[in-house]
Amino acid sequence: MRKALFAGVAALSLATAAHAETYAIQAGRLIVDAAQPARGNSTVIVDNGRIARIEPGFTAPAGAIVVDERNRTVMPGMTDVHVHLTGTSGQPWYAGFTQKHSVPYGTTVGLTHALEMAQGGFTTVRDLGGETSSVIAVRDAVAEGRFPGPRIKVAGAPLSIIGGHADEATGLPPELAEAVNEAHLNPSVCTGAEECQKVVRQLAAAGVDWIKIMATGGVLDPGTRGLEQHFTDDEMKAICDMAHFMGLKVAAHAHGARGIDAAVRDGVDSIEHGTFIDEQGVKDMKARGTYYVATLMAFSGVANALGKGILTPASEAKTRDPAYLKEESWAPDQRCIAIALHRVRDTRLSMPQQ
Repeated sequence: MRKALFAGVAALSLATAAHAETYAIQAGRLIVDAAQPARGNSTVIVDNGRIARIEPGFTAPAGAIVVDERNRTVMPGMTDVHVHLTGTSGQPWYAGFTQKHSVPYGTTVGLTHALEMAQGGFTTVRDLGGETSSVIAVRDAVAEGRFPGPRIKVAGAPLSIIGGHADEATGLPPELAEAVNEAHLNPSVCTGAEECQKVVRQLAAAGVDWIKIMATGGVLDPGTRGLEQHFTDDEMKAICDMAHFMGLKVAAHAHGARGIDAAVRDGVDSIEHGTFIDEQGVKDMKARGTYYVATLMAFSGVANALGKGILTPASEAKTRDPAYLKEESWAPDQRCIAIALHRVRDTRLSMPQQ
């Protein structure tokens, strides 16, 4: 059933990614509005990658490429605004230290996951954190039609404090941590407003579509700095100011209530996870037009990994925190300002990184 339901939209996303031509997608059933009954026999006309019109019955304009989905249901493509295409959920924490997990290998993983998302009905996705050159390569290869996949927006390497959620040296033996830093494998770890703004400029120069910051601590890292605010207010404001100056928006990984509200006040455009958001945080987000990406799937994904050797001891401890596992403490649906970031044109993306 699921395969049949998404077949039409997958065909559309794969076709339009590779060619700027006219397609006639003939659908036995067509869902245009989820609040309305499905239509019967219909044809979706796509010109140069955009839906031009919907015609009743099965039609085919002269020269159009016909996509025969007359025995299936066609629906609008779905969006996911928080994924990590170059990673694979459920792998043990030490998998990244094996030889094959190179940057080029990560790119091939990203291309595979991009195809899987298109096949699942997602036509636009936002990758919120990965090795910068790798995720950009995935985005561009798909956009050029070299590989099938959805439209992709990328943030590249997330900004992190030393010892923060995206500091690759955290939890390593001192000698290895020093080697990581000396090899410049932590390009987005920064301290102070000026240094953080430099990182934003570097990411913008590399060609990212978004800036991602680790405004608070996280669960799936070996750090012990907690889930509250990491960057100072001055640092976060400087990051947001520079990003906006460069024409980019800022997504903030944030769990703790005080860290969430600080990130909002300092100018971020979206809050990712928002686990312990409080009433003040919601009020400030509404007042400032900040969007909320709930990533509800992440909680069950992390909980299911407990006791299986997948997480580091520190991550296990953070996950087992009663406050984190208590479902009532999560921000409920009715308090979401928005699940998707509709503010950004063409931004629509496996399990979020916690």
